[in-house]
Amino acid sequence: MSGHDTEERALARYIDSFTATLLASRYSEAVIRQKCAMVARFVLWLGKHDKRPEALRVLDEATVRAFLAHLIRTGFQIDNFRCTLLAFLEHLRRAGVTVRPKPAPEVADSVQVLLRRYEAYLRDERGLTAETADNYLRFVHPLLRIAPAVATRTLRPSMSVTSSS
Repeated sequence: MSGHDTEERALARYIDSFTATLLASRYSEAVIRQKCAMVARFVLWLGKHDKRPEALRVLDEATVRAFLAHLIRTGFQIDNFRCTLLAFLEHLRRAGVTVRPKPAPEVADSVQVLLRRYEAYLRDERGLTAETADNYLRFVHPLLRIAPAVATRTLRPSMSVTSSS
């Protein structure tokens, strides 16, 4: 028996505890069978496509995406596979089977920098509450995403927006 067979069996054992979690969440038996079949298919695919000894410990969202891409390429209708597999992944993380990835360091892009500056202006200069500033930011953020040239320009504090008549 190879080490990978052992990992497959270990993953298969967690399908039982995942089933118990689904039962506790009051899913119907038919839905539980469907979700467990999805997870079993994923476990089998993982056993065939990831031969690394540490595959189980590093199982992550990228692995789930790769599996879903494989299903789509083969013409399989994935329906709610993604949600089910991400729930199974979280189940494995809570059980300590696989590790949660370290968050990527936050890279402040120009839009984020501008949003932080605008938020500081709203709170410090205009005296708005955090909740009101958040409401403003909700409207401004999408606008900056569709007009990146505005976000990448260097804005001087003395610049103001005026309407032309």
